[in-house]
Amino acid sequence: MEKEKFNYYRHLHMIQPTRVSSIHDFRYKDTISILIEARKSKGISQVVLAQKMGFTQPDISKIERLERRLDVIEFLDLLEAISSGDSDFFNHIWNKINECHNRSKKG
Repeated sequence: MEKEKFNYYRHLHMIQPTRVSSIHDFRYKDTISILIEARKSKGISQVVLAQKMGFTQPDISKIERLERRLDVIEFLDLLEAISSGDSDFFNHIWNKINECHNRSKKG
């Protein structure tokens, strides 16, 4: 019997780390939870937030239900819209998100 040759491509999945889609990553989920909490603490409805960002209310709902992913620019726009020019609040939320991400690096 002839020995089977090693097929690199057949075993490729065994050596490549699996990467979780960012929308399913717990850091993304935590970030969205922090943004929802911040929006609610400012008394901003999804409708008002959507208007500030040029989105529709269903867009905001999908983002908050993790059905639609935010890109980097949208994330910054969303954070700015929630903070409404209040730099202390903006920094507070930004720091909260950073703490969440830093905790994940330690664990």
